Amino acid sequence: MGGIKEVLRGAFGRATGLRIRGLSSGTYLVHRGEALVHHLYPAGAIVLDPVEDSALARGMNDFLRQATLKAALDRLGIDLVLDVGANKGQFGLGLRNLGYSGRIVSFEPIASEFEALSAVSRDDRRWECHRMALGRTGGQRDIWVTESSGFTSFLSPNEWCEERFGSRATSGRFESVEVRRLAELMADPAFGFAGTRVFLKMDTQGFDLEVFAGLPDGCEGIMLLQSEVSVVPIYDGMPHFTESISTFEKAGFEVAGLFPVSWDPATLRVIEYDCLMVRAGAA
Repeated sequence: MGGIKEVLRGAFGRATGLRIRGLSSGTYLVHRGEALVHHLYPAGAIVLDPVEDSALARGMNDFLRQATLKAALDRLGIDLVLDVGANKGQFGLGLRNLGYSGRIVSFEPIASEFEALSAVSRDDRRWECHRMALGRTGGQRDIWVTESSGFTSFLSPNEWCEERFGSRATSGRFESVEVRRLAELMADPAFGFAGTRVFLKMDTQGFDLEVFAGLPDGCEGIMLLQSEVSVVPIYDGMPHFTESISTFEKAGFEVAGLFPVSWDPATLRVIEYDCLMVRAGAA
């Protein structure tokens, strides 16, 4: 128990730049601003003093995200992570920093991003990478590779996205990539899916439901999933977060946490959430 608390206190400190000192059971003192934080363990924190520094607020959000994910990975006994839309390997590295030592299988279709992903995972024997996209159907498909890789998508940016993000989302080039179905991969004995407890993480810029549609019937073996869901859609044809969550719920998953990914400063609206969901009855 004490070791887990130390890991979470360390994650909080790295995320916020703050130092934490225990006062009593469940109560900690954050050195900056003398803010009291209650219930640091297992997966939540309440800051009693107002936080005006936006960077600090983001750090708190990141801490809650990491603490919730770590608790879920441990509680559910996850031993295989499917990292769909791996980019340069940030999510996989984050899992290792949380202490996850199981198998990671990352999927990234863009050549330049896959090269960076391969480099960061090269010395990790439990982390394998595949240069491909995942979807409802297989084949070759053109993807729009943007100036800022965080906007690369099979979907076209809508008018709001163009106005809000400019060339970061609109400037780029097309690249032809291979698309496969997860059902096909999971049916292959060489994939090593049988008998595993799976965490499916999806971050595909509006394409997550297409990835999900390519799963085997019943989503057998998937105990935990994470999808980036949109409150303010930024691509043409991108589902609203209510549609996404409803689709996952109908497949037997329940919301474990919603964590803001991006905001619109002009309106204070959340643009996207990372939605963490657990299979009903899995815990």
